[in-house]
Amino acid sequence: MGADGTVSKGISNTTPNTNVSRVNAEVIIRRALEKAERTNNATEDELDVNALTAIASEVGLPAASVVEALAESRVGVDGQPGLIDRVVGPKTLWATRAIPVDEETARRRLVDWLQANHGLRSRIQEDGVVVATRRDDVAGKLGDGLRKIQGMGGLSEASTVRAATAASTDTDGSVCLAVDVGNKRLEAIAGGSAVTVVGVVAVGAAAVAASPVVLIALPICLGAGAVTTRLTHQQTIKRFTNSLEETMDGVSRGERPPHPLDPLKKSRRRRR
Repeated sequence: MGADGTVSKGISNTTPNTNVSRVNAEVIIRRALEKAERTNNATEDELDVNALTAIASEVGLPAASVVEALAESRVGVDGQPGLIDRVVGPKTLWATRAIPVDEETARRRLVDWLQANHGLRSRIQEDGVVVATRRDDVAGKLGDGLRKIQGMGGLSEASTVRAATAASTDTDGSVCLAVDVGNKRLEAIAGGSAVTVVGVVAVGAAAVAASPVVLIALPICLGAGAVTTRLTHQQTIKRFTNSLEETMDGVSRGERPPHPLDPLKKSRRRRR
């Protein structure tokens, strides 16, 4: 009964649970940052990495995870697969590693590996992102030939290669390397389409003699083309992933990248 003598109905005296789960906290913070970015777009406020890790620590996010996510964000990778990604395979492959050095040293290691081991021409953008592309000059093509003979240069067939670093005083730095294999995926799709076309033509030629069979054969042709596309691209993914992981292991450990001229240098030393 209230102070005015009325009776309150349907109202519980139990204190509501307003706590937020960790998963929801991450979603809320992400949305809050997006809203703040839209609201403060004119001011162009920026947070440094240390401030970002400090904010994340308030909800229990480790600094290492924040730095890793930042490196991946700078490269521009997105973990949300599209329709073609699910059917055929991803367009972008990437790997991330912790690295106990400053960002400049990490970038230098990346450039050394991309140039020596893969024969790529690298440049560093104003935002610190490394962008590497294939060399089309005579020296570059000769180098690609030597690398293929020695089992090197696995990333040279990619459309583009991007890499970024991130570091914080609270944890080791992080480096992310992303490979765009969209050109190879298009080749796989073209190959699968060719299989489908050949099958459809063959079915069309037999349609007059066995028209009911067409209803069964056409879906089979389409399925065969799709399977061919996926299997071809899966082989590409496996090949690029192996080269990507090897490169990232070498960069994180600070190993000297192998060069196609190393065998020639060894033979000269033996002759001496």
